[in-house]
Amino acid sequence: MGIPDSERLLSEDLKAAGYATGLVGKWHLGPGANQHPMKKGFDEFFGFIGGKHRYVEEAKKDANGPLLRGTQEVVEKEYLTEAFTREACSFIERNKARPFFLYLAPNAVHVPLQTPPEKYLRRVKGVEDEQRRNMVGILAALDDQVGAVKQKLKELGLLENTLLIFMSDNGGAIGNKSKNGKLRGVKTDLFDGGIRVPLIVTLAGTIHARDDQRLASILDLYPTFLNAALARPAPERLDGADLLAGRKRHDALFWRYGPEKAVRSGKWKLVQLAMDQIICLIWRPTWGRRMIWRRRSRDE
Repeated sequence: MGIPDSERLLSEDLKAAGYATGLVGKWHLGPGANQHPMKKGFDEFFGFIGGKHRYVEEAKKDANGPLLRGTQEVVEKEYLTEAFTREACSFIERNKARPFFLYLAPNAVHVPLQTPPEKYLRRVKGVEDEQRRNMVGILAALDDQVGAVKQKLKELGLLENTLLIFMSDNGGAIGNKSKNGKLRGVKTDLFDGGIRVPLIVTLAGTIHARDDQRLASILDLYPTFLNAALARPAPERLDGADLLAGRKRHDALFWRYGPEKAVRSGKWKLVQLAMDQIICLIWRPTWGRRMIWRRRSRDE
């Protein structure tokens, strides 16, 4: 499990170009010693290796693994979202005099939905469902911390020369009472509710506020950062396109999740589901309002 040794990461390219590189938060690219972030181009790491972690440390160890500073286990007393912001701002402060690349990957709003601090819950007290109230309270904390990082850049006079990209890695999940609005589907499926996510890109003096409807992918971040940092074309081996180039990016995008597949081309989208059984709804006028559900195998 995890990223193969053959793959080269953005962090490795930027480190080779003289950038200070730091990762704060979630690393979900493999637990092996050779897959550790500091073996993959990051000078510093504060976070956890697996897919999730508690927001508040407890006496017993987190079943998902420990928090690490580098390779050493640590115990964190602060609310984890705030601790990640503390570490991110510290990295920025210590590297303000040189080029740096910071990958801040908070676990918010992932499960487990531990109750957030009261100061965040007060802002969402109108939400009746307790589980969803916790989730949006966790989201309120994340909003504040994103703002705190941006404010740190502003205080240090770095904001106008820093490319900021904010995005989510997937749509909202059922388990944490997320809402994907009008989008069909949820996390782990290939309908838009599972894969269409917010993407905000800012670079003072270069990017002007607009709603860009062109197709974009997380694969585009690699060439975008490389071009912005090194002022040269990204290697042809990359599948992404520079988000700042201002020209047409993708004719089509493709996804696969296990046996399920999807393609988006222009306004059209095709989703191939992988169901062992198909549920058919059978209706006959003589039955009135009665409906009979019958399971039918693919072979039938």
